[in-house]
Amino acid sequence: MKMLRGALVVFVCLFALVALRADQSPEPANPNLPAQKIGPDDLIAIAVYDSPELTRTVRVSEEGQIRLPMLKRAIPAAGLLPRELESAIAEALRAEQILIDPVVTVTVAEYRSRPISVAGAVKRPVTFQVSGNVSLLDALTRARASRPRRVRKSC
Repeated sequence: MKMLRGALVVFVCLFALVALRADQSPEPANPNLPAQKIGPDDLIAIAVYDSPELTRTVRVSEEGQIRLPMLKRAIPAAGLLPRELESAIAEALRAEQILIDPVVTVTVAEYRSRPISVAGAVKRPVTFQVSGNVSLLDALTRARASRPRRVRKSC
C-alpha cells in the first residue's frame, strides 16, 4: 500500500512538473529581431508563399518605396517595421486581385540606412555603413581609437 501511495505521489509530481513546463514554453524565434524600421537603400527579402514569381530580394529606393512585379503601384516601405511591410504587401496583392489570401514574409537582409558614427577620443572620427556584424572593437579600430591615457595620482 505504501508503495502504491509513493508511486501515486511521484506520478502527481511529474504531472504537475510537466504542466508547469508547458505554461513556460519559450516564444517562437522571430527572424526579424531586433526589429528596426526600414529605411532607404536597405535590402529587403520578400517571400510570398506559393508564389515564386513574387518572392525576391529588392532594395528600397531613395524615395523609400519598393516595387514588385505585377503590382501597378510602388509600396511605401521606409519607416515601417518588417511585420508592417508584410501587411502592406499582402494588402496591395489583395487590392489588385493578384492573390486572395497572400502569406508574406519580410526579412531585412541588409540595413544600409543605419550608419555607425564613432567620435570622441579617436584619431579619426568616422561614419560608415555596416554590412554584416560589426563589434564595438571593429568600429573603434576603423576610427583609429587611441589607447586610454594613464592618469597619475598626485599626493
